[in-house]
Amino acid sequence: MVPGAMGVAGDEKFSHVAELEKLKDVWRQVKVPTLHIHGTKDIVVPFENVNFSVKQFNPHVLDTIVLQKENHFLPWKRYSLVRKELLKQIASN
Repeated sequence: MVPGAMGVAGDEKFSHVAELEKLKDVWRQVKVPTLHIHGTKDIVVPFENVNFSVKQFNPHVLDTIVLQKENHFLPWKRYSLVRKELLKQIASN
């Protein structure tokens, strides 16, 4: 009894953990620059995912940005910052 997009999002949430677990042995093999921007007040994706990224990714390809007191909606609330950082990633490669 929810709109289609919400149903799809719910289905994705239930499969994320299992799918990420399947990939746990290949994260270090990622060779492309990766940017992880995360807000400390995100209630959709746990902030602990930043620690996961730091532990799993090769440090030579991972950049992290932690935004204090920000939530899950960074692409909309902090559009200028997200855009600037993504363009910086693209330009450096």
